[in-house]
Amino acid sequence: MKNTVYLSPGVATRVVSDYISIPSFNKSDKSQFQILTGREREVLKLIAEGKCGNDIAECLRISPRTVKVHRANIMKKLNVHKSSELVVYAIKNNLIEI
Repeated sequence: MKNTVYLSPGVATRVVSDYISIPSFNKSDKSQFQILTGREREVLKLIAEGKCGNDIAECLRISPRTVKVHRANIMKKLNVHKSSELVVYAIKNNLIEI
């Protein structure tokens, strides 16, 4: 009612443990980049270049669904929530040239 969030102890524990286990941008970019698989790095590069899911799938010879899974995994590992944040990450790590 007063814009206050109430969580049961079980839910609060789960939320905190999930938050702690996800790498954040406060850690070094190099260690974050290393947690991505080679295929995830390829997908990230193509996303940052502006390719759509179907184009990425065709380029890498994988299904569009697999591209979606890779994208979700990348976003979780890098703790990002928007495509624009993926592009910024790719630029900072010299995956693409601007």
